[in-house]
Amino acid sequence: MPRYFNRLWWAALGFLAFVPACHVDRLFSDGGDSSPVTPPPEQTTPGPPRLVFATEPGGATAGAALGGQQGIQIRVQDSAGKPVDDFATPIVIAIGANRDKTTLKGKTSATPVNGVAKFMDLRLERAGSNYTLTATAAGAAADTTSAFAVQPATPADLKFTAQPSDAKTGATINPAVEVTALDAFGNQATNFSGVVTVRIGHNASTSQQGKLSGSTSVAAANGAATFHDLNIDQAGNGYTLTAALGSGATLAESEPFNIEDVPASRLSFETQPISVMEGSTLVPPIIVAALHG
Repeated sequence: MPRYFNRLWWAALGFLAFVPACHVDRLFSDGGDSSPVTPPPEQTTPGPPRLVFATEPGGATAGAALGGQQGIQIRVQDSAGKPVDDFATPIVIAIGANRDKTTLKGKTSATPVNGVAKFMDLRLERAGSNYTLTATAAGAAADTTSAFAVQPATPADLKFTAQPSDAKTGATINPAVEVTALDAFGNQATNFSGVVTVRIGHNASTSQQGKLSGSTSVAAANGAATFHDLNIDQAGNGYTLTAALGSGATLAESEPFNIEDVPASRLSFETQPISVMEGSTLVPPIIVAALHG
């Protein structure tokens, strides 16, 4: 009997030494999965929506739709960049920089569909650089485009930007006459390098046969053609010049100007008298010309 209790004593001590090293909850578990429990991920709430220009108006031309065939498109996104398809507040586009130069034409407000608002007919008619557009909507962060330029459209008109001034017959009209090409919106067509031609409009000479000489057809530079050596051979008050693109129709007429005759400095017999009978008429008639210089 003592030997039996001795063995029981040592078995109890061994059990007590084993228990601290074990997970008691596992010893008495129901036999299920004993792997550690991972807590569920924290749920993040998306920030307020923001507007993003999906297409920008780079490479614009005066009077043409910004963004070309795609137009200007605005996407509505959350802070993680995911589309916000149910955003239904109207989005408004306006000029950011250079707003004092012109007015943004076309429909400037649109309601997004599936998170995208499209603006198909926005246009600017004044050529210039460093324009920007801004997009705003209630409840969403605004966005602004990169700076862009608007180029002039094709030439549609001409204007005398340096008028012809009074001159002497045969003398160069000075300062030089200048004609500038304009597009349909009044912008100087700086991308135009074609030929501009000037002619006499109102011929103010007595015979209406005054002749314009010099370089009457000149290639434009940055949309402007300069005529440095124009002159008219007959006097008259109220001459005008007209301007055309190449050989096309007249697009502009200058202000009136005068060509003054130069006083003769000497006379010359163009036909000499011949011997005739007394009292007879001289044939051919005698012609005397007034010459200058």
